[in-house]
Amino acid sequence: MQRIFGIGAKKDTKPAPTLAEASQHLDGRVTHIDAQIAKCDQELAVYKKQLAAARGAAAGPIKQRALVVLKRKKMYEQQRDGLMGTHFNIDQAAFTTEQIQTTLITVDAMKAANVAMKKEFKKVDIGKIEAMQDDMEDMMFDAQEINDILGRSYAVPDGCDEAALEAE
Repeated sequence: MQRIFGIGAKKDTKPAPTLAEASQHLDGRVTHIDAQIAKCDQELAVYKKQLAAARGAAAGPIKQRALVVLKRKKMYEQQRDGLMGTHFNIDQAAFTTEQIQTTLITVDAMKAANVAMKKEFKKVDIGKIEAMQDDMEDMMFDAQEINDILGRSYAVPDGCDEAALEAE
């Protein structure tokens, strides 16, 4: 039935390339085009020397060949610039993908921490903490009173100045 309606068997499709693979492929293409541009530069340098030596009618064909090479070089440069723009877009997409993955990992970690915090907070009784803090404050006050009492002088009259005693 499928053949009657023009639907054939499914063909094996290979998986789409990853961003890293696409970036690597573009790097190779840009390198190849850069080599072509360098080759054009070398050819142009040869034609420039020939033009400097040529006079009159002999310069015409050399100029024509140089113009063809110059046009080819410009074409390669445009291709390279287009590929570099595409490469930038792929790198930007890879960065965004990595950022999203980092965000997802962070959110998962925060969810786990939230669950753990809720579990631990169930063990904490704020009323008991307040009562303990009040008890500690009372004990610190009592300890200060005890230190004040123990620090009293017994045989020194009230009118006596400690500076005067030290002077003697």
